[in-house]
Amino acid sequence: GHYSYKRYDSLDCPVNTGLSATADLEYNTYLQGAIDADKSLKIVVNYIKSAKKPTVVFFFGDHLPGFTHLYRESGMEDRFKAQKLLSRTTTAVWYANFTLPHENDTTVSMPYIPLLLARAARLDVPDYYRFLDNIKMDYPVYTGVKRFDAMGKLIPATPETESQDDAVRMIMYDAYFGKRHTDKHH
Repeated sequence: GHYSYKRYDSLDCPVNTGLSATADLEYNTYLQGAIDADKSLKIVVNYIKSAKKPTVVFFFGDHLPGFTHLYRESGMEDRFKAQKLLSRTTTAVWYANFTLPHENDTTVSMPYIPLLLARAARLDVPDYYRFLDNIKMDYPVYTGVKRFDAMGKLIPATPETESQDDAVRMIMYDAYFGKRHTDKHH
């Protein structure tokens, strides 16, 4: 985050975008962060390769970078506003020291990541994750406030989806602050 101030004393790969100095600062700050993250991921992967226990890592960004000047000056700002799914989409990397199950769906929304990790690790999933799995079938992108289909079209709220939202909020509240009823398998 915060790409509008100088975070790094030096850059491994400085880039001139041809835009303003502020847009260059945003881009180069993000790029250096990505370079540092890549170096860190390499350390983690090398550790996992030598780990004796089955280990899986899911490395991701939760959304595209929040560039202000870079998007505006490059003409991308309107595209992001028009294509809501695009602004909530990033790439990710899975790595494990065992064979991962094949996942057909490449659209992964933040609330579903624990479900996919539990499956990859071949763990029994709690009821809450099974509940999310049911929601995932209808709403591959789910933020708890808005839903998008696989093509990025906003799905309008209905009494059923509002009821699901209430259930998700109640389950999450219980998991964080309640008596953790949803941790028990029924």
